[in-house]
Amino acid sequence: MDALITTILAGVVVAAIGALAAYYFGGLRERQTQTYEEHRDEQKRQEARQDELNKERAKALDEMRTQCRLVIEAYEQWTARAANLEHISSPKIPIFSTWELPREVQESVGQGDAVLQEMKVQDGLYQAHKPRLETRTRGVFESFHKEFNERHTLLQSRLRNLRTKMSISSEEGASAVGLSSLPLVNAIPSNLTQPRILAHLLQDDLREVSEAARFARGWDYAAHLRAFEMEAERVAGTHS
Repeated sequence: MDALITTILAGVVVAAIGALAAYYFGGLRERQTQTYEEHRDEQKRQEARQDELNKERAKALDEMRTQCRLVIEAYEQWTARAANLEHISSPKIPIFSTWELPREVQESVGQGDAVLQEMKVQDGLYQAHKPRLETRTRGVFESFHKEFNERHTLLQSRLRNLRTKMSISSEEGASAVGLSSLPLVNAIPSNLTQPRILAHLLQDDLREVSEAARFARGWDYAAHLRAFEMEAERVAGTHS
């Protein structure tokens, strides 16, 4: 009888332990499954957010790349015009051609302002998209912006200085270099001698403009455009 009771009790204990073990390990598997599913769902959400971010980055770069082309096109036309001032004022060019000098200087200054405005549009795009851009993308823009500012500021300041000095009258200019005492100069109508006298008086300033224009045109902006293109292609490929 005692042996039977002992056997029954042992069976109950084993069954209880088995039930507890099954409950524990079943709950453990359930928790592991739940954790795995939560992790998988979170990973999917992260991937979706990253894909959306990459799409936004690609769109931002496409806008910046387009504006970069506009900046470069305007910059190239402006610097070419500024470089041409040296030829307009050259003694080898007929005196009638130098009448263009004051007008060209004034329009070059205005064109330089227009180029800067294009760059401000580019800067606005960058600032708007900056929070979502990668560090390497920021580096591409900031390098472009630094080179532009350095070269544009120098040339535009030289042009403004030339425009200011060009406001002197031809009579004052002729006296300053003693040209008014020359019979040949007095024999030529003032509207023809004025530009040539101004060109003579401002030859140092014109040389500074020419040097600044060469420096501005020495910028390899095509390399920066290629960097924009390559960065845009890279970012676009991350969500394709």
